Amino acid sequence: MVLAQFSLMPVRSTKDLCLFIQHCMSLLPGFLQVKDPVKQAWFKKLPSHLGIIICEDRISFNDISNLIIWSFCVGIHHVSIYDSTGFIKSNGNQLYREANLRKDSYLQKKANSLNIIFSDGKVPYLYNTF
Repeated sequence: MVLAQFSLMPVRSTKDLCLFIQHCMSLLPGFLQVKDPVKQAWFKKLPSHLGIIICEDRISFNDISNLIIWSFCVGIHHVSIYDSTGFIKSNGNQLYREANLRKDSYLQKKANSLNIIFSDGKVPYLYNTF
């Protein structure tokens, strides 16, 4: 239930969002061990799609890739990221590599079960096959 309290806080920067998701991730190991479906009911209240708007001048692919992987770990499997300059879209290959590094370090043995696919909403990008 801690998630409900923090989800009402306004997020002012990527760092705030990273800290929030990092806090959620610190709570996650205890919940993943629970076998009782009644206690896992709070997972149903998570959004299926997270939209993130980056308004900062300096974009950190490290932070963005952390957000992607942390979102997946808490059950949010569709993440849309927007920036007004198109920097993320034009450097998608770098973000893809960084996200895969984070995926391997956070998920270790389960990393093979997660496929990261980047798209502009039309078709997946070519570097999804690397």
